[in-house]
Amino acid sequence: MQKKTWYSLGALFVAISVFVLSGCNSIPEISGSSAIGELATAGDYHVVYEEDDDLAFTTETEDCALITLSGQSASASGAGVLCEESSVVISLPGTYRVTGTLLAGQLRVNCPDGRVTLLLSGASLRSFDGPALYVQAAEKVILYTEAGTENILEDSSVHTPEENDDLNAALFCRCDLTLNGNGTLIVKGNYNNGINCKDNLKITSGTLSVTAVGNGIKGKDSVAIRAGAVTVTAGKDGIKSTKTEDSQKGFVLIEGGTVVVTAQEDGIQAETRVTVQDGSVSVYSGDGSDIASSSANRKTSGDWENWNPSSSSEENSSKGIKAATNLSIRGGTVTIDASDDSLHSNGDLLIEGGILHLSSGDDGIHADNALTVSGGKIDIIRAYEGLEALSLTVSSGQIRVTAFDDGLNAAGGNDQSSLRGRPGQNAFSSASAGTITICGGYLYINAEGDGIDSNGSLTITDGTVIVDGPASSGNGALDYSQSCTISGGFLLAVGAAGMDQTPGTDSLQNSILFRISTLSSGTTICLIDGNGVQIFCFTPAENISSVLISSPLIQKEASYTLSVGGTCNGTQTDGLYIDGTYQGGTTLATVTVSSSVTIFGGSFGFGGGFNPGPGKGIRPGR
Repeated sequence: MQKKTWYSLGALFVAISVFVLSGCNSIPEISGSSAIGELATAGDYHVVYEEDDDLAFTTETEDCALITLSGQSASASGAGVLCEESSVVISLPGTYRVTGTLLAGQLRVNCPDGRVTLLLSGASLRSFDGPALYVQAAEKVILYTEAGTENILEDSSVHTPEENDDLNAALFCRCDLTLNGNGTLIVKGNYNNGINCKDNLKITSGTLSVTAVGNGIKGKDSVAIRAGAVTVTAGKDGIKSTKTEDSQKGFVLIEGGTVVVTAQEDGIQAETRVTVQDGSVSVYSGDGSDIASSSANRKTSGDWENWNPSSSSEENSSKGIKAATNLSIRGGTVTIDASDDSLHSNGDLLIEGGILHLSSGDDGIHADNALTVSGGKIDIIRAYEGLEALSLTVSSGQIRVTAFDDGLNAAGGNDQSSLRGRPGQNAFSSASAGTITICGGYLYINAEGDGIDSNGSLTITDGTVIVDGPASSGNGALDYSQSCTISGGFLLAVGAAGMDQTPGTDSLQNSILFRISTLSSGTTICLIDGNGVQIFCFTPAENISSVLISSPLIQKEASYTLSVGGTCNGTQTDGLYIDGTYQGGTTLATVTVSSSVTIFGGSFGFGGGFNPGPGKGIRPGR
């Protein structure tokens, strides 16, 4: 007999398509960017773009001094330039147009009291000893590439230190530096770094390609990318900001453009904050997640233990994007394939927008402190663990996780990585009690370890949560050590029955746990109330023997029938049918809800699944 669908057409469809916000009090407020062209924000940090130089995408050339490079020598017309064989020194403020090729020399700026604009128009500088472009002193330098031209800065593999300072980059600058224009700049760092700026580095337009045996791009005070196409290939970190003495500096801000980073160590790294506001960011670090698993999705074998040993310390890590204090993703598209964590913060991490595609040999997203998701679309394609933090809050957005171990993890829990002591494991204080709060959004979790694992409390007040797996009886779809309360939202958690748990009996929303004989993956299950309304219809990706459902539609004193097999003619999303009718199944169980937690089958003590009282969730061996 055909049955009418209600839940999937209403609340579930809204949760998937709209991601309605609900009230999670722990979400921090972060101000947005102002109008284009003046001010951008990286959290509390500000980047001012000056119209006359940072955003001057055309440059007058009539009054420029002209520097002509001619193989082994150079010449200049206009004041402020000294040419001595293959050495060119600029000593006065102004605009200088550079053309030609210098095969073994250096362009140096030594203008302590003024600003210098370098207009590169088909310029190629290759140094013999030291940086190809060395800004020794200036108030600020603007490096402008002319449209339709290709410009090259390349150093040699040997540098001689100057005044006890290692001039370790093809482009070495001691002041604020802005890269703009409509042409192409190619930087090749054969000695160590590609670009090393000791102050603030801004990239506002143009095409920039950097290759380096060391770090690709370094801006000590900050790196801000507003627009343009930036490609970095680095033997160490890709893009980084290194200042630690000032908490308002040492950050990386990406608010537009296209950024592609391939790095052996961290892709993007900051000593304070990393913020992605818009644009397209792609990172491939540490030879990617294949270091841990050769599977296109995940592995059931132990080759995750082959995770890159070079990533076992902070000094030599291979994370996708890493921040020492705060990491924020506010918009744009972020694609990461990393041998270590894809997104990592030593402090807090916020995702409030954007589209994320993440593959990791360790955690997809990790924060040592608080991880908050209040928007965006997150697809963790594969990871050892999906989302991990001391405190994890989801209030909105769409999250899909495929994990070899735990899907969501707060403060370590009882996960396999803790037991195995994997290299690079992100450790929490043994005294820490984790919290997971879900008060909105849509989550689909396919995990071989615990689906949701809190070494503390789990609270669900709103949203849609689907846990698909684990198949192993040594793990549970839910795993918590202190308390689990549900007062709203939709939760469907299927997996093995060996270590399953239910919400606490003090929950305001009712739940039913079915312990059944093992069903093969791909077998459709459906729960229908006494009036013929479908509570859910679902096709699991794993073999299952435990089905936990909590929904506003489950009422006390009402009866519910679980059927297996059969078909549903609706649209399937992550195994859950959001429309259509179910027919042809076999009745497996019928229960009448008598309390906030109703259990069918198995033993109340088996695996500690039944909670004996409010806030209790005892499991043997904890």
